[in-house]
Amino acid sequence: IHDDTPTRRAAVVNWTLITLNVVVFFLSPISPLDLGGDANTPAGFCRQLAFFREWAAIPVELTGNDPLDVTAGPPSGDRCVPVRPDYQKVPALSVLSAMFLHGGLLHLAGNMLFLFVFGNNVEDRLGHVRYLIFYLACGYIATYGFALSAPNSTDTLVGASGAIAGVL
Repeated sequence: IHDDTPTRRAAVVNWTLITLNVVVFFLSPISPLDLGGDANTPAGFCRQLAFFREWAAIPVELTGNDPLDVTAGPPSGDRCVPVRPDYQKVPALSVLSAMFLHGGLLHLAGNMLFLFVFGNNVEDRLGHVRYLIFYLACGYIATYGFALSAPNSTDTLVGASGAIAGVL
């Protein structure tokens, strides 16, 4: 799957974004490689939830510019025990980290396919630096736009879909 639109220069930024997305995915606890080894257990689920609460964008945090005061701890029955986070989260920066996280292999593959097909032409047109700024700005606008539509939501937002929609 590709396009036939020629480019004048190598899509260095686009390939870097694709590489970063893939590497971050396979290092995350949602990866099918799951370096923690317990993805399908209650402990694995709680570890994944805690990871996303730390690194993903959460609408209520973005709209209030105030991080949640609890995260997921160890499992207790079918739930994760709420615990105080041992990290300092900056909600505005979580939008950036969330752009490199994905909820599963199909989520990652779909996003990277569209970025692969269309991103090189946009980068060629805008240039490397302006393309990167445009990509990140689209991701921020999409994430904050969603957060404003559901300002009290504590659901985690992950993925490059907003940035890639802007590229499209």
